[in-house]
Amino acid sequence: MTTLNSLQAGRALAAIAVAAFHLSINMGIERYGGQAVFADYTWFGDRGVDFFFVLSGFIILLAHHRDIGPPATVATYLQKRFVRVFPVYWIYTLGFVAAFMVVGATDAKIPTNAADWLTTISLLRFTTVAPP
Repeated sequence: MTTLNSLQAGRALAAIAVAAFHLSINMGIERYGGQAVFADYTWFGDRGVDFFFVLSGFIILLAHHRDIGPPATVATYLQKRFVRVFPVYWIYTLGFVAAFMVVGATDAKIPTNAADWLTTISLLRFTTVAPP
């Protein structure tokens, strides 16, 4: 597999720009200080989302271009994607829900029924609930 360090660095910069943009927005909320102090520097950060996903798609395609076509490779690809995404997401979600139950200070909504939990755990839309 070819490594493209400059593209990976571009992806990292895009992710940092998006995080800084959201941090600045949240700092503008009254309960977090009410002043978006870095807004002059982070206003363009939301553009990093599109860049990040397009670049990620290119990198995934580059890494798996040999796998396109042979049906036997689909299961391996899906297994690798699942292992890379879901365990970390589940740990984060569990930690967030536990923290919410202890502290409770957030605008996020915790799922209230089985269908909402299924949507949250699977990341597939069975209901309109937004995962916490």
